[in-house]
Amino acid sequence: AFHYFDLLDALKLSQVTLAGISLGGWIATEMAVTRPERFSRLALLAPVGVKPDRPMPDLFIMEPQEAGAYLFSDPGIAAMMRPDGPPNPDMIVTMWSEQAAVARLMWKRAYGPKLPRRLHHIAMPTLLLWGDGDRLVPPEHGEKLKNMLPDATLKIIAGAGHASPLEKPQELADAIIDFAKAG
Repeated sequence: AFHYFDLLDALKLSQVTLAGISLGGWIATEMAVTRPERFSRLALLAPVGVKPDRPMPDLFIMEPQEAGAYLFSDPGIAAMMRPDGPPNPDMIVTMWSEQAAVARLMWKRAYGPKLPRRLHHIAMPTLLLWGDGDRLVPPEHGEKLKNMLPDATLKIIAGAGHASPLEKPQELADAIIDFAKAG
């Protein structure tokens, strides 16, 4: 998160709308509680970071075709994301390096134990976006998070899963742009 603060400083930006999805949503939340004066608004798309009421599925032990069902609401999109044909070595290296990076941050747990008691620092308007078909971080978690934040609104995206930007890119972009413009 501190690298992003350095970037904001280098660009001389303050009072920006900050957005993040999933693990990026956790990072954005940590940034907002650490330096709330830097941000005017916060948009979070199905963020992890706050302990869920039920355990999350472990994507690290699943086969790619199994994980797709947890990431996408539309089985057709999940099927398109599976590799067809012989394995491509470059694709495999990229996939494993990306998984390794995420695992370094989330292997033990996909939440920060101290984060809930720091959420009151986020007094800025916050938009929570959640796919109604999110099986990784279910929409009920969005309701829980909404109740923990002082000024949060929850918007449920119909026909979207956890990978909602791939399923409903225009709807999400419009929601975030409208939210950012409102401030």
